[in-house]
Amino acid sequence: TGTTARFVLDLEPDLAADLSDEEYARARKLVRGEILDAPAGFWEPDLGPDTIGFVIVAGMVCRELSLRDHHMLELLGSGDVVLPANEDRAGPVCNAPILTVVLDAQVLVLGADFARAAAEWPSLLARLMARVEEQRQRLAVQGLITHLSRAEHRLLLMLWHLADRWGRMTPQGALLPIPLTHNILGQLAAARRPTITLALASLESSGFVSRVDEGWVITPRGTHMVETLTRSRVTGPALSYGLMLRQRSIESLHAAKAVIAESL
Repeated sequence: TGTTARFVLDLEPDLAADLSDEEYARARKLVRGEILDAPAGFWEPDLGPDTIGFVIVAGMVCRELSLRDHHMLELLGSGDVVLPANEDRAGPVCNAPILTVVLDAQVLVLGADFARAAAEWPSLLARLMARVEEQRQRLAVQGLITHLSRAEHRLLLMLWHLADRWGRMTPQGALLPIPLTHNILGQLAAARRPTITLALASLESSGFVSRVDEGWVITPRGTHMVETLTRSRVTGPALSYGLMLRQRSIESLHAAKAVIAESL
């Protein structure tokens, strides 16, 4: 893995979006980081004592958690943040995260320079954490999709979800230009490979998706189906519970006011 020193804010100017021109000029000179060339394959980054994390500049990295023969995959690309894994905190259910470079990647190392700059300009760190939150939200949506009962629906929504991050629009529909095998699609959509093969065949025969050399296309018909599947909004258990507690609080407040009024 080769390394090259670079100015961090030249590569990731969005991190400095809240700085004034004068602040940016100072911060740019102070914040330097190493660029790592990470070839495709298993990746175990070297963690220095001051390493805060990594920002993917180019390529694709897969972060994987496993429970026996079940795997949770998170695909990370340009602009995404990889924080150092703590194997001691992996927990009793699954293993520590495993990182695999799917497409040759370049990764920016954030270290002591970034930490010192963030102490002076906290918005740098806030911007970095906002990216982490966006990734957490995408992963939460990915997990929610796997709760759907029909494999065809899970797969279609997963392809759409990935296309929202990785795809582009074409005259034929939303193109997802990622080489996803049936096995990987199965892990993403929580289905065995034979089920995924049948689900893909069903989606293709229904005209919802089509296979192309670059990957998969979600057709306008498929987009309409996605809209149908996501149109209904049902109040979730946590929100329902919160609303119930608030109603009880309001009722208790009214009762207390009534008691006070009677005593006057």
